[in-house]
Amino acid sequence: MALVLSMLAPAGGLGLVVAGRDRPGLRLAIEGFIVGVVPTLVVVDVLPHLWHRLGVLAPCLVATGYGLFWLIERAAEHQRLHARVAVSVLALHSLLDGASLAVAQRLGLGRTSAILIAALVIHRLPEGLVIGALLLPRHGLKVAAAGAALLAITTLAGAAGGRELLQRIDGDSLSLAVAAGMGALLRAVLHGHGPSRLRAVPGFLGALFGAALALTVPELT
Repeated sequence: MALVLSMLAPAGGLGLVVAGRDRPGLRLAIEGFIVGVVPTLVVVDVLPHLWHRLGVLAPCLVATGYGLFWLIERAAEHQRLHARVAVSVLALHSLLDGASLAVAQRLGLGRTSAILIAALVIHRLPEGLVIGALLLPRHGLKVAAAGAALLAITTLAGAAGGRELLQRIDGDSLSLAVAAGMGALLRAVLHGHGPSRLRAVPGFLGALFGAALALTVPELT
């Protein structure tokens, strides 16, 4: 169900643009919420769990995953121009979002996994808003719908690939993959959501709400 909702979320964002209901405040609030909830969950709940299994290697792998995905983003942005930058990078993010859903489902951390999965689904809505805002005025509904469909397909591919990989590994190898995946996920949700956006009231309040929600997750047993 989470995968289906994640695939449909960009189309929902595009629908809001078509209906003329793409409000900057809504986008800022959603982005702020994601910036608040995901890093807080990773630092407060997921990283201590990985530390117990991997020790100091856990934060090193998180940082490595973050850095590798940053390099991939930079390479993609240098190969495209203007709207193509956003579409190619969003497709890359969708691939990672699908894989991240598979990772979150394998975490087995109760409410932590559930909230992380929900945040990943909500994270897809602004991507549809971006696709609509970029493609709809310049290229029309068909091209914008094709962009949303591309995000859905890459999400499915990422989820299938991530699930297949995780089924083939276990034990410490699984923890290694999860740690690197969490780093890449952090980069995906923080990309483009810099401090300037969080200075806006909707973004700031969304981040506070997200962090508060993440902090209500009970400690791991």
